[in-house]
Amino acid sequence: MSKINCTICILTKNSASTLDRALDSVSNFSEIIICDGGSSDATLEIATKHGAKIIKQSSEFLDESGKLIDYSGPRNQMLKEVKNDWQFHLDSDEALTQNLVDEIRSIVNKGSNADNFVYLVRRKYVFKGKIIDRSISYPSFQYRFFNRLHVTQFTKKIHERIRFNDSEPIGKTKNFQLVPLDMTVEEMWNGKYKKYIAMEVDSYKERTLFNKIKSLLNMSKRLGSLFARLFTRRIFRSGTKLPADYDLLVIKYQWVLLIGFLRNVM
Repeated sequence: MSKINCTICILTKNSASTLDRALDSVSNFSEIIICDGGSSDATLEIATKHGAKIIKQSSEFLDESGKLIDYSGPRNQMLKEVKNDWQFHLDSDEALTQNLVDEIRSIVNKGSNADNFVYLVRRKYVFKGKIIDRSISYPSFQYRFFNRLHVTQFTKKIHERIRFNDSEPIGKTKNFQLVPLDMTVEEMWNGKYKKYIAMEVDSYKERTLFNKIKSLLNMSKRLGSLFARLFTRRIFRSGTKLPADYDLLVIKYQWVLLIGFLRNVM
């Protein structure tokens, strides 16, 4: 079967433990671009084995210790490197299902007759080999798949998203990608979430008072919604549930973010 004319874009930094799985899931795509932040493990060897094009994350997006401080920056670097109009942005610890790959192929093959050119991609967690049906984070969609002729650039240093015209119709994939939970709750909190919260709080400082108040209301609403889902989706819904401590971690993230916002921004 011919390759899919869609570019897979992945950010890496010492991602050897999960990158093979990610790249195996996208072997049917015609181009893979890795934007690496200075890996010292086998990340680059794995990327080369899979035929990926490797570029370096620009130093302007890294702090003095080499940690990424602007996630949109390297993604915009990759936007300039792709040879295909269609592209999918995948994290190095994620994977595509075969059904999603087939759906992407169908969309790309439609060319200019595609129903949409910007897609929200459905996501599902995987825990100890089981696909999770129930989590307070569901439904989970992210802007990962799009045609570059219909977008401009990635924005926001943290929780980055692609910018497109307000009038652009948005599609949703029927199939989902996989988000394996390989880290413990403690590893996720100390290794990722604390950094994300600090970056997110810092980003709010640049906003106007009106937008700060709007953000505060949105965070409060989000926290209330998570508490409600904790009961309704864990007690009254069937299906494989995410372990409770992972769902509680999502609430902890939102709570600590809210407190940090009140202390440092308002």
